[in-house]
Amino acid sequence: MSSQSHDSSANHASAVHSSSQGRVWLNPVLLMLLSLGCILYISARQRADQHWQSAEYLLDQGQKARAALHYQWAIRAYYPGSAVGEQAMQGLWHLSQEALQNQQPQDAMDYLSLQRGAIRSTAWLLNPYAHWTKPVDQALQKLYAKSIDAVSEQVIKETLKADLRPKVGQSLNLILSLIAIILSLRYMLAQGLTKRLESTENTHIAMLLLMSALMMFYWALAL
Repeated sequence: MSSQSHDSSANHASAVHSSSQGRVWLNPVLLMLLSLGCILYISARQRADQHWQSAEYLLDQGQKARAALHYQWAIRAYYPGSAVGEQAMQGLWHLSQEALQNQQPQDAMDYLSLQRGAIRSTAWLLNPYAHWTKPVDQALQKLYAKSIDAVSEQVIKETLKADLRPKVGQSLNLILSLIAIILSLRYMLAQGLTKRLESTENTHIAMLLLMSALMMFYWALAL
């Protein structure tokens, strides 16, 4: 009897554990985040492929300026593991170098500017095209140097070095503080207030959590 009772308890515990795991995986918030991630990944991949194909087609037709725009959009449609973005980078770089060889500095500057904008727009928590930053900036500096004085050249160098994007640490703090605000609001509604919006014994804790999250968000903005 004791053996049967032990087996029954073990089976019950296993069933409870499996049920709890099932509830975790079936959590609506988790499913929503997974679905959103898949949608964003598939959307970015399709857009990158479409712009790459358009760029290649326009290049074959001799429409370099329009092809360059599609190369840039293919780069901007970055997704983890993207190979299309690197190919588009190579395409834009080839266009700029070809323009320089053909004595077309303005066209080269336009292509390099598009490339630099694409590099900066895809860098946030990750910087997938960091290895392109230095050669592109140096090529732009050489082009500017041919048409401006020394003082203006120094100003342009400093401008190219400037990076107005938020720091990685600041970005992480903003993300974490927003998550904290959402969780504290959820706790407030679930534990801090009744269905009639009356206070409970947990109201002061909920308010403390919410105020802490708001202060964390304010601090992240001030970094």
